[in-house]
Amino acid sequence: MTEGNGYKGYGPYYNEPVYENKALNRHQFDGSENTEWDDINVVWSEGSLGAAAAWIRGGSPEKGLEIIRNMTEMSVDGGLVYSSVNLPYLFSDYPSVAGTAWFIIACELYSDPDKLFWSE
Repeated sequence: MTEGNGYKGYGPYYNEPVYENKALNRHQFDGSENTEWDDINVVWSEGSLGAAAAWIRGGSPEKGLEIIRNMTEMSVDGGLVYSSVNLPYLFSDYPSVAGTAWFIIACELYSDPDKLFWSE
């Protein structure tokens, strides 16, 4: 897990450039054309809550609940922000349907890990 702008969760991707285009990477990151996802502190609500669901379904509900609790800090205007930072063309720090939907899925799985939220 990582921390970014006061949030704690999972970041997107691993060991690859934030922007594949080196000129765009240079422009966004003060001249560095090799900035990778691991070099920046970004928390991604959708991915973090997908991980929470996986932890719950995998038999570690307390680990999933820890992530869910961390993600509540990303709540704003009735939803969860998509990302802890705004990265033009990739991730925004605005409320998102995706992060909010995964929050509901993870919470439902935590309440009953053997029942998917859409089943009867």
